[in-house]
Amino acid sequence: MSKLKAKTDKATFRYRDVTVMLDGEKAIERDALVEEITKSVEAPTDSRLGKDPAGEAKKRLAALEEEMRDSLVTIRVRALPTDRWNKICAANPAREGVALDRPKGYNVVEVTKAAVEAGGHLVEDGKTEPVDPTEWPDLWANLSGGDFDRFWFAVYGLNEQDGWLGVDFLKKG
Repeated sequence: MSKLKAKTDKATFRYRDVTVMLDGEKAIERDALVEEITKSVEAPTDSRLGKDPAGEAKKRLAALEEEMRDSLVTIRVRALPTDRWNKICAANPAREGVALDRPKGYNVVEVTKAAVEAGGHLVEDGKTEPVDPTEWPDLWANLSGGDFDRFWFAVYGLNEQDGWLGVDFLKKG
């Protein structure tokens, strides 16, 4: 076996875990509690009373955040082999008049979806499992623009940007 073959047989692709929270109502409730806590902490109080003015709200916040964890979804996004990445980009050309697509030369939304679907796995309790292809549309339909951007940044970083960093820092003198 050649030295190159021995190394390529061990090759793995980089990945990033992307976590989103799918319960917007609880997020709004949390924002309100954080604001309540902030206001109560900033309000003048008599420290001789020995009572935390935000104590009750902090307890409600801790309980709410525990509930919110049930709405978290983590997807492990992997870098794709060059040929596969290029095929996905070529199959999804930039949309006419869409400023976001113009600098990349491809449809950012469709390329992001296709790249995540091509190599994405659900992460639960530190273990990964494949996602049924019929389930991806449900995920995409329930993401805000900001949540989707987290996937885009992972896909872009893994398949384009990370390679720019190079490995020269690992070479010896």
